[in-house]
Amino acid sequence: MKRNMQKQMNQQQQQQAEEVFKKSKNKCRPWNREDAVRALKEEVVHMKGLKNNLLVIRFPEPEVSKELVQSFHQAIDKVHFHVSSGPKYCFVQLHDKANMDKTIKELEQVNFGHGKLHVEKKIQKEEEDLTPEAIDPYT
Repeated sequence: MKRNMQKQMNQQQQQQAEEVFKKSKNKCRPWNREDAVRALKEEVVHMKGLKNNLLVIRFPEPEVSKELVQSFHQAIDKVHFHVSSGPKYCFVQLHDKANMDKTIKELEQVNFGHGKLHVEKKIQKEEEDLTPEAIDPYT
């Protein structure tokens, strides 16, 4: 009887997952709940390892704006940037055994452009609890 109830619950969950998949705009391919649960568990394990060794490196360059470019010449009417014109930055992952504080101090001594790099620890926001139905386990 207990097995029957469990089987029924699994079938209901599978049906719900299929309904969510059918309504989803990102239809990649059919998937099953077990794969989605396994994918979520793997991601949690992977992200825990990353939380302790991620840095943000910000590059010292002036921000370029539409107004700044228009100030170059009175004939300039419109300005379009192909990519963001904001300050450039990147994320880096350190080796497992790296001393984060020492690495930050050393990186902040690196000359780049018109200044030195600005480095900070990447703060990880807590992810909301995702349900298996909300993800595509194959991507």
